This record gives sequence, C-alpha cells and structure tokens, in this order.
Amino acid sequence: MVGVSEFQSDIRRPSGNYAPGVGLSARNKMNAWVSVFARAGKESYGLQTYSDPQKRFSAVYTSAALIDFDSAAGKERLECRAMLISVNLTNGGHQNIYLIGFQGISEDYRFSRARSRLTIYADKQAIALGSPVGFRRQGSLGAQELMFYKVNWATLKKIGAAKNVEIRIDKLNAPLSNESRELFKQLAEATG
Repeated sequence: MVGVSEFQSDIRRPSGNYAPGVGLSARNKMNAWVSVFARAGKESYGLQTYSDPQKRFSAVYTSAALIDFDSAAGKERLECRAMLISVNLTNGGHQNIYLIGFQGISEDYRFSRARSRLTIYADKQAIALGSPVGFRRQGSLGAQELMFYKVNWATLKKIGAAKNVEIRIDKLNAPLSNESRELFKQLAEATG
C-alpha cells in the first residue's frame, strides 16, 4: 500500500500500476490508516516529549505500538501509547497523570458505544483499569476514536517488568509485544 495523501491510499499492482483501494476490505483499509495516523513510519522508537507552547502542560510518551486485537467478530488494529502528562497548576505546582491511550478507526464508533473496559494481564495477574475517557470524530475513513485509561506509576512499572502481558478491551484481546513492554518500562524508569 502506498500513501498518497492524508486521506487516500492506492494499491500498487504487480505491473507497477496503481489501483485505488482494489482488493482491500473496509476493515483492512481502516487498519492500514491506523498506522498512518500513528506516524509509525516516521517516528523514532523510544520516548518522545512535548511541551505545550502556552505552557499549560508537558508530556513524555512512548512511540506508537500497533496492536492487532482478535475477537470472534474479527481483527481490530489499535495504536497504543503510554504517557505521562504533567499539568501546570495556577498555584505554580503541577499534577502528574499517567495514561495508556488507544486510537482506533471503526465503521461506527465501536468503542465509545460499548463500555470498552480495559484489563491488562501482567504475568497472569489481572489489572482492571475500567472504562476510558475519550474523544471521537467522524472522518472520511470512518469513526476515529481515542480512549485514555488512567494508571499509576506502580502499574506502569509492573506492566513493563512482566514477562507476558495480554491486553483485553471487552471481548478483544492481544498480546503486548516485548518492544512495547520495554517502552512502558522506559517510561516508568524515566519518570519515577
């Protein structure tokens, strides 16, 4: 697949010619765009930083992990990141908030219409993170959804230190790769 613009893609035929969207299901097209929106091809691996120009907050976050979830209804690709948001308070102090965030593209607000409860199994120990706070918008590709689950530093460290991690959002489940667990560990070590 070759990206043409922010909202368009083409398939390269073996002959070298292009055919718009030939052979891909709507779900596969959406999954492919998750990678594009995550900037997975351009972003360097590791921890990233951001400072709000208006100095309201700063962030340290992991590079994108693309996670393929399985369920009886099929596969769903989500972008996943762990992050620390440090909010500057009016009294001169700051408040730190750790989050695990997911971004998905679906046909019709798949996650925000469900409860989308997140449970992480770190070495078979269940960590229930509950329902998300999120944002959604309808785009030309479908419904884009961002979901944020609040965690604490100790939970982030536990996920990073585990040998096997499985993520479950309702009936969807997927393993967290070694590289992604390493990113969670790096964030915990850098901000603890």
